[in-house]
Amino acid sequence: MADEISQLALPLLVLELTQSLAAAAFLRVLQFVPYITLGAFVGTVIDRADKRRLLLQADAVGIVLTVAIPLSVLAGFFSLELLYALAVLLGIVEVVRGVATDFAVVPALVREDELTEANAIYLGAARAARIVGPVAGGLAIQAYGTMSAFWLASLAFVPTAIVLLRMPKHLLLPSHAPGSPLRPGTLLRETAEGFAHLAQNRILRLVCLLLLIGNLGGQGTQTLLIYALSVEQGLSAGAIGLFFSVGGILAIVGSVASPRLTRGRPLGATMLLAQLCAGITGMGLGVVRDIATMTGMFAVRQFANAAWIVYAFTPRQREVPAALRGRVNGAFRTVILTTSAASPALLSAIQAAAGTSAALAAGGGFVVFSATLLAGTELRRYDVRPAEEIARAEAPAGLEDPQKRG
Repeated sequence: MADEISQLALPLLVLELTQSLAAAAFLRVLQFVPYITLGAFVGTVIDRADKRRLLLQADAVGIVLTVAIPLSVLAGFFSLELLYALAVLLGIVEVVRGVATDFAVVPALVREDELTEANAIYLGAARAARIVGPVAGGLAIQAYGTMSAFWLASLAFVPTAIVLLRMPKHLLLPSHAPGSPLRPGTLLRETAEGFAHLAQNRILRLVCLLLLIGNLGGQGTQTLLIYALSVEQGLSAGAIGLFFSVGGILAIVGSVASPRLTRGRPLGATMLLAQLCAGITGMGLGVVRDIATMTGMFAVRQFANAAWIVYAFTPRQREVPAALRGRVNGAFRTVILTTSAASPALLSAIQAAAGTSAALAAGGGFVVFSATLLAGTELRRYDVRPAEEIARAEAPAGLEDPQKRG
């Protein structure tokens, strides 16, 4: 919720101050700087850390940084430059929370054969915040002004801390016993191990390429939609919040339903189909203009997007040894988020040159291109089903089960 409220409030605050899409896009670029510059190093630290303690510390820092925005207004020293700086620091908190939770905490709580189901539940719960967060943030902004959203976002960190305090300590201890203190040379060496494992594993490389291209149409599309709805369509903050909440509802459904959608077929094939669907509906947002149709198109996009994200998580957990999960996925994020960071600037440049419709269509086009490019690779055949289930699915119709003979 804290993230979702901030994701709505920060660009709206920048638009209030500047009326410039370029300034809002620059904010999104800055928020990705920590992921690109620090993500791999943070992953190395996470492998050595007590994840529970680290996440509690990240929540405490997140509260302080979020509250600093309205406090700076009350104290009379708020500025756009300060907002940009706080956005970067909040990005660092998000790096720590994201890498630690997604790729260290979740795999520690379940067996390997439960990962797809666990990711569906976990990401479905996270997507639920995309209903409550935008509505709460939008209504708070509409009733009390943009700064009120940041007070609300700071409170949303508190339940997270309570959940972490109740987690079993022994499950979240360091993934391995470090052989030496974490000095600069050790940090560089262990971080390089993460990139090396990513480069050596073909499935991880293909998933990385899928996300690298598809992310060009990711974050920038959301920034474009906020701009189109607020500036071009003239919707209120509350209406914009409701628009994104409808997408949030379908994202929850897509996350929770994702294991069912892949039954009877390889996970990789379903991943590519979901990516293709997300791209086509994303392109459609550049064609339609009435709010009802845009809302429906966006909802379908979010359903498909949520499903393929669940599928993309599973190989990133299965293909990496527990002792390397932090640094490998830190390296993975460092690579793929280069295009996420570039997406707002790229799509805003297309918008400036050819209009919002062309920019939205281009955003969906990048996603379609990523899926079609990899449709002929072994990623399409990547399967996490047990060997017995695959054999039954591939057996000719009517073939007798050999285990039932005699």
